Amino acid sequence: MVNSGLQIREQDYRSASRAFDYFVTGLSLLLFLATALFFDVGQTPVFGVLGAVAIILFAFAVITGLKKLEYFVAILGADYSIALTEGDRQNLTVRETTAVVRDLNDTVERLSIKASVAHSLRNWFLILGIFTVIASRIFEVAQVL
Repeated sequence: MVNSGLQIREQDYRSASRAFDYFVTGLSLLLFLATALFFDVGQTPVFGVLGAVAIILFAFAVITGLKKLEYFVAILGADYSIALTEGDRQNLTVRETTAVVRDLNDTVERLSIKASVAHSLRNWFLILGIFTVIASRIFEVAQVL
């Protein structure tokens, strides 16, 4: 009973985390497209550089967001393989089962570290891109005044 409650909470957490990842990656893509479409090539060099930097940062945010989602799917697959291995001990010896589970746990740990790095990078790229767009607009308004 307790195990079932923990599994439900874990599924809820994973669903919410995945939904948030889709949202942030989609937002990054939207900001990338909006910035790229409204980029004016004939701008002064400062605004052109800031716009180009913003486009690049949003592109990196999209790429790292997709990598984060890819790592998440790989982690789910490894978790599923662990569950299958632990549940089907008839075909494997105890030593083989232990070795397979240990390797899969190492894989999950490595993928989790990569996903964590991708998560942080995606967020930094997104925030820096937003700040770059804001700075560009502020400089543009200051120049008009």
